Formats: sequence, structure tokens, C-alpha cells
Amino acid sequence: MRKAIFALFMAGGVMFLFGDGYHGGAGAVAVRKPVHAGAFYPADREELSGMLDKMLSISGQGRRCRGPRAIIVPHAGYAYSGGTAAVAYKELAGSGVRRVILLAPSHYVHLHGAVLINASYKTPLGLYPLDTAAAGKLKGAGIRIEAASSPFSREHSDEVQIPFLQKVLPDALLVPLVVGDADEGALAGLARAISGIMDQNTVVVVSSDFTHYGPRFGYAPAMGGAVRDGIRALDDGAIHNIIRGDQAGFDRFIDDTGATVCGAGPIRLLLAIFEKTGFRNEGRLLKYSTSGEQTGDWQNSVSYAAILFESEGAGDDQAETVYVDAAGKKTLLALARHVLERFVKDKVSRFGDKELAAFDVGDQLRQKLGVFVTLKKHGELRGCIGHVLGERPVFQGVIENTINAAAHDPRFDRVTPAELDDIDMEISIMSPLAKISADQVKVGRDGLVLRLGGNSGLLLPQVPVEWKWDRKTYLEHLSMKAGLPRDAYKNPRAELLGFTAQVLGERE
Repeated sequence: MRKAIFALFMAGGVMFLFGDGYHGGAGAVAVRKPVHAGAFYPADREELSGMLDKMLSISGQGRRCRGPRAIIVPHAGYAYSGGTAAVAYKELAGSGVRRVILLAPSHYVHLHGAVLINASYKTPLGLYPLDTAAAGKLKGAGIRIEAASSPFSREHSDEVQIPFLQKVLPDALLVPLVVGDADEGALAGLARAISGIMDQNTVVVVSSDFTHYGPRFGYAPAMGGAVRDGIRALDDGAIHNIIRGDQAGFDRFIDDTGATVCGAGPIRLLLAIFEKTGFRNEGRLLKYSTSGEQTGDWQNSVSYAAILFESEGAGDDQAETVYVDAAGKKTLLALARHVLERFVKDKVSRFGDKELAAFDVGDQLRQKLGVFVTLKKHGELRGCIGHVLGERPVFQGVIENTINAAAHDPRFDRVTPAELDDIDMEISIMSPLAKISADQVKVGRDGLVLRLGGNSGLLLPQVPVEWKWDRKTYLEHLSMKAGLPRDAYKNPRAELLGFTAQVLGERE
């Protein structure tokens, strides 16, 4: 029984559910049957449930978001984009959300404006009910209503989100909308109508993939370098405007580049809703991936991003990102210590399956994320090297960078066997990089990379905390770390990138 339900009765064969403004029920409305089960996601209930549990487990515990306002998640087949979507969906678990407004693009029917699908959604996991009260308000506000059997029933961008929602928000009700293009007047009208059903217990889920590159998609602009770098630059431009809540900037970027962001309509509507409601519109990138990375095919590649928007103050507690659980943390620290001692004492630099058999290197530790390893001796830095980009599994990054920190940090001599007992180890697992402005930087949350000309510098998020720097001092030291003047971060040509990190320490 849903927690929001205060009463239930039958009238004329129709079931009505009542509960302080959130009304839903399968009997009162049609059911939108699954049409992409077995293609985009498993059709078997147990297989689907197990796949979702695994993806959500691998995604870690998140920052325990206390006030989610919206997420942007991809909608490709789960084998390609499910892991990225799971990182955002994990942030909704346990949040108390009771209404989900789903904004999905139309891939099969040209649409101006938006339509409300007047149906509960069925998947192999069961039924996810329509919020009939909210649907009635949107209908009263003039939003067009479509039946479950309409041409929009072919759409996959809405359907693939439902099993995730059934896992992380099993007691919520659904308001499903398919969104097309819209001029400013239509966009304002839609935002005004939807803002009328927004409250503290409502979250917006926007379904969108990002750049579709290659002849298969009819979009192959000249990159002027490696295709993967050009694709990432395109996606960074779109994501930068989105996480700043800049609808006008996002529109200009799409117009200038022709970037193939299939959910541009829903994204524009989300940013317009924020403007109408006055809700906080500063987001953060949780994860970024591409099909090209997974298949090795850069001739045709689709990009995926998980983006979170939180309530005002919800992200100000400086809680860290979490990619591995307590067992994973224990394994990584034990692995790092083993590698350090074997390398320093026995000069072993290659660690094959036989040597790693003693360590439980499961799916969590196979995530491809940036990793830094820091060595400290009596509390003083003794070596720190890492990979910024997640081009290798976390456990491999720990192995490589433990060796690098011990022997290849140019600031220090090679670690000797006599020092081992005095050295403490720290592992930082990094989120993907995302553009950030200087005034958005939060000490204790954001690690930073500064690039200008041929110079670059990186500081981990724990560094300004340890040195008790304020934001300005942090940015100045970052500039100097890059071998640049103290105020280089102010240069309009400077590129400032932010990331969060889960920090694992032996002394914790």
C-alpha cells in the first residue's frame, strides 16, 4: 500500500486513491503497455530487476542528496547508457519524492509544444501509476492530452525511465509528458502550467541523450583533432550551459553548433520551469560516457550524461561523492598498500591475475574513473600522481598511480624500504570533469583543473581544506600550480574545470 494513500474505495468498477494532493490509480486510466522490453531493457522481470540492482549498486551511494529537484538521464539501451543513468537515479533513492514529472522527447512524431500521456505505465516490474490529480490540473491549464494508444505509444525515451523509477521511487506517482520544440511563448505557457504542480515532494526527470555523431545520425562536423575530443568538447559546451541554468546560452549553443541533443526540448522546458518557480537552477554533472568508449566505434557515437539539480542548500554540506562502498574502500586501500610494498621492496611493477587473486576486484572497482594516489610521510606530502580522465578501471588506476607516486613524482626521490612504515596512503576517485565558473567553486566540494595556453594545473578537493584556504586563495594557488600568474584564473581564455572526489584514507 502506498504511503500517500489515506482511503481507497471502489465505484463502478473504478479504483480511486486519495492522499493529500497525490491521487493515482490504474483502474481510472488506461495503461501504457511496454513496447521496448526485450530491446532497450530485459523483458524478463527477474533479469530486469537484477540488472537494475547491479547498476544501482555499482553507482555507489551518491552524496545522499537531500533535496533533488531534477535529474537529466540518458535513454539508450541499458547496455549502453544504463550505468550512467543509474548514477543520477541513485540520488533519488530515499529522498521522499512522491511525484515524478517525466519530460521525454519525441523520436517518432513531430511535435510542437508538449502532450500529457494520460496513462499509467506498465513494465515487467509491474504498474507505475499516473498522478491523476496532477494530470487533471495540467489538462485544466490547457496541456494537450493523449491516450495510451496514441502514436506516442511508440516512444522509448519515456518508457526506459520507468523501471529505474520503480526501483528508486516505488511509492511515487507519475506525470508523463512528451515534449517537442516550442517557441518562447509556448515554452513559457508550459513552464507556467507545470510549475503549478511543483512542490517540495516533486522531482523532474528529463530524458535526453547528448551528441549523436557520425553518418548514421547525419551529423559529422569537422573536429580538427581526435573525434572523441571533439565530441567531448561539444558535450561540454551543452552541459556547461545546462548546469548554469542558462536557457538562452543553451539555445545559442544549439543554434551555433547544430549539436544533436535529442532532448533539447525537454531540457529547455526544465530550465524554463526553474525560471518560473524560482527554484535553484545550478546543477552538477555526475557522470559522462559515450557509446564510442564502449564499442571502440568513433565513426558513430552517442553521448550520455547524468546531471543533478538540488534544492537550495541541499548540496552545501560538502558531503563527498561516493563511488565505492565500505568493502570496496577496504579492498582498494589493501591493494594500494600491497602494491607499494611489493614495488618498493621487491621491485615488482606488473601485477597479473595471480597476484590480484587475493583481492575482490568486483564491478565497483572496474568503473572507469580518474584516480589519484597520495603518499604522506608524517603528515607531509611524499608523492601524488594520478589520471584525470577515467580511461581505465579504478583498481588499475590505483596500481599504476601507487607506483607512479612512489617512484615518478618529479618533486621527490624514490620511496625507500626504510620509509614504508612511516607512509600513509590516500586514494582519490574522481568524478568526470565539468566546466565551472570561479564564482561557483565551493571549497571542500570541488577539485579543480586550470588550463591556459600550454599550461595546466590540478588541485584535489581536500587540498584547500587542509590548508584552510578560502575560494580566492584556492584559485590563486591553482593558478600558480599551473605555472601561471596568481590571477590567471581570471583570464577570459582560461578554462576552469571542476570535479568531486571520494577520498579513501588509511587513517580514516
